[in-house]
Amino acid sequence: MTQIIRYILLFSFIPVFSSAFALAPPESHQSDTLVYRIDTLKSRIYWKCDIHNGYVLVKRGMLKVVDNKIVSGEIVMKMDSIVDLDIDYALMKGTLENVLRSDVFFDVKNFPEANFRIEDVEEIHSTTFQVTGDLKIKGIDNCIRFNSKMYIQNDSLIIQSEEFTINRLYWGITAYSEHIASSDDSFVVGDGIDFQISLVGYRED
Repeated sequence: MTQIIRYILLFSFIPVFSSAFALAPPESHQSDTLVYRIDTLKSRIYWKCDIHNGYVLVKRGMLKVVDNKIVSGEIVMKMDSIVDLDIDYALMKGTLENVLRSDVFFDVKNFPEANFRIEDVEEIHSTTFQVTGDLKIKGIDNCIRFNSKMYIQNDSLIIQSEEFTINRLYWGITAYSEHIASSDDSFVVGDGIDFQISLVGYRED
């Protein structure tokens, strides 16, 4: 009789223990957000327009990464650092750079910075991503989209975008455009500016 009572008591407690364990929520896994600061000495924004090409320096930048994917970030460009690379003659090189810095083009006196803010990143395959964000030049925001490679090695991150084109007219850079004002053919400049982004970042502890 005693043995039977023990079995009854044992089985009566089993539902209680089962309910207790069922109510316990499973542990949730949260991915860490890693922050990478852009190395301004190793990063460049390369540009090309018609026969000329050069680069702009990065003033500062930050990227946030979760599960090896960029989720947000911002790159600030130092517009008065714009440099031409294709002209060897110093006087002509300086003249072109001064025109690009003047109010005719980027107006760096009033707009010393341009910035790109990442809004969305979609994986295409492996290390290739489609990046969407807002590019602000001369105080004007426009959405742009381009493909980019991303490599993460230990505590460093490397971004190499494909070359992509923007229409400068959308940012109010209308000088010498054949679509805005009639001009001598020798002073016509194409509306498209090609960019290629090359960034190196290091993880913050």
